[in-house]
Amino acid sequence: MFKNLATFLFLFPFITGCFISDSINNSSDSISRSSDSVASISRSIKSVSRSISKVFTSSSKGKEPKKVSYQNDIRETTRMHIQAGMDEEAFRFDIRRIAHKNGILNWESDSVTYEGIGQGLKKAGITPDELESLKTSLGKSSPVIASLQQGYQSL
Repeated sequence: MFKNLATFLFLFPFITGCFISDSINNSSDSISRSSDSVASISRSIKSVSRSISKVFTSSSKGKEPKKVSYQNDIRETTRMHIQAGMDEEAFRFDIRRIAHKNGILNWESDSVTYEGIGQGLKKAGITPDELESLKTSLGKSSPVIASLQQGYQSL
């Protein structure tokens, strides 16, 4: 390409300057695009944050959060089943149906379910001694016990 070394050495600063200049310009464009992406993500997060804030604000103005509604349904279903004589299969079916209606996929791992059951036990007239007997049958280390107790004591 170059006929002699002198021409190459003469043009070398110009050629490398162009490459360096192009490299700097490309890096600058890349940084600018990255900065735009970060700004876009930041705007999205702020938007989501405002939406969440509106949900909490509106729910605190008297609208019942979904979990409270779910817990109330569980409480009343438990009370009804206990007062009707408790058919375990029908009870579990109703709990699954209520959970599904409320978008709760794994009700058996949801402490709100057991708090609602504890509330339902109390509303059905289960005495503290009967609750203790139930807790003993579930096992002392079960995480369900604390939620049942909490629900029972909350009424």
